Amino acid sequence: MEIPTVFGPKKLRQFAQVIDGGKDIRQRATFFDVNNKRNENVVRLGIIKSIDGNVVKVADAIRNTLPEIQQLLPEGLKLEIVNDNSEFVKSSVSDTMSNIYLGVILTGLILLIFLHDWRSTLVVAMSMPTSIISTFLLLEVFGLTLNLMSLLGLSVSVGVLVANSIVVIENIFRYKAMGNTIKQSAYKGTSEVSVAVLASTLTNIVVFLPIANMSSLAGLWSRELALSAVFATLFSLLMSFTLTPMLASIVLSKEHKKGKLANWFDNFEMKQTLLYKKLLEKVLNNKLNSFLTFLSAIILFLIVLFS
Repeated sequence: MEIPTVFGPKKLRQFAQVIDGGKDIRQRATFFDVNNKRNENVVRLGIIKSIDGNVVKVADAIRNTLPEIQQLLPEGLKLEIVNDNSEFVKSSVSDTMSNIYLGVILTGLILLIFLHDWRSTLVVAMSMPTSIISTFLLLEVFGLTLNLMSLLGLSVSVGVLVANSIVVIENIFRYKAMGNTIKQSAYKGTSEVSVAVLASTLTNIVVFLPIANMSSLAGLWSRELALSAVFATLFSLLMSFTLTPMLASIVLSKEHKKGKLANWFDNFEMKQTLLYKKLLEKVLNNKLNSFLTFLSAIILFLIVLFS
């Protein structure tokens, strides 16, 4: 058995004398229930899963078996669960899934507002679960399991999973508005931003990949987090270059009419753009205004920094 240390993995025999034996230990246990009532006539049993076991499945199996065991006990004895570590695992999985759901829903709403087409929402929404499901394949190949660290790696990658597809689908829409066919727009829109999307994705990979190669104790703890984030990012890149343009060429319509809400939003966006353009011209055409704007930005930065 090897133990991770700051100096690398060490054998257990390097720290203590190891003997294969047993010892009879009898110790009186005291249990305080929810009402802070003291119970001294108790027997505490600790059930620990094996190394390759699933804590949730073990806990569920125990809960299903408890009624049968309770019927076999003498009268006056009662079984109670005082601690269940599977609840923490379940909550971690629930948090990860909620992040994924929110990512899909909010991303779809943003695309629906700016692109005014529910089909684009469907295309991008498909890229996120597909990337996550594909990530499980590499997790299995590298011998990684779904635990707190790997789920955390998926959680921190939720934003990246849709970012690449959003860039691709937006550029496809741009070529579509220029009069190209759906298939031409999918091809040209994807190929034009391929280098930019690849560069932005590699910046995320170069952050997490060195963490997975760290030999220190912190690196061993963070290895699964880093690898799951890298795998999810790679599949996100793959889906943005394959699944997104393929679905766009099939699902997107040749022409779509804008509704009243879309026209109102376009007019609002145009007014905001014109207002910003006028303010920017006033700042850039006058040296005093430019200097005051720059000075104001520095003062605000210092206020935020030292507040």
